[in-house]
Amino acid sequence: MKVRALMTRDVVTVTPQMPLKEVARLLSRHGISGVPVCDREGSVVGVVTEADILVKEIGLRPGRGGALAWLVDGSDVTKMRKALVRTAGEAMSSPAITTSPWRTVTEAARLMVDHRVNRLPVLDRTRLVGILSRADLVRVFKRCDEDIRARDPRRGDRREPLGVAKRRGRGRAERRGHASRPGDRAQ
Repeated sequence: MKVRALMTRDVVTVTPQMPLKEVARLLSRHGISGVPVCDREGSVVGVVTEADILVKEIGLRPGRGGALAWLVDGSDVTKMRKALVRTAGEAMSSPAITTSPWRTVTEAARLMVDHRVNRLPVLDRTRLVGILSRADLVRVFKRCDEDIRARDPRRGDRREPLGVAKRRGRGRAERRGHASRPGDRAQ
């Protein structure tokens, strides 16, 4: 299955100049947890999330190593910087981790896990055409098998896959069906 089949096409975006308070209102109003940040030309320059806003709201806190721990641990510098920001452009993660509509959902899921992101702006070359979230991927697992089979254009036949149809009687179970691909078999 390709990303284009699951992505949200009507994408909410913000500009780098948008104040974080307005970004927070936008996220809340739309029931989303992050948005792409786009420049004047419409190019995605980053992503700002609820987590970025929370760092701002929490403010500066001394870490485990005391007041000078930031000299040793560079991650505290990033937290300090994010705690002082005021706009989406200052708070965003950049560059944005993106995908294309032609990638498989498996490849997109791998990108999300590898880069520890919850959403991927979907770009057709440089143009934003959608967004794919982890929630979109999880919804695939909730759909019934019949819906998935009906939407899979690669599958020419509509026979039941092996093991779907079962008949029970006289103390025995029987598997019926066929192997969809070479190597599929009853287990």
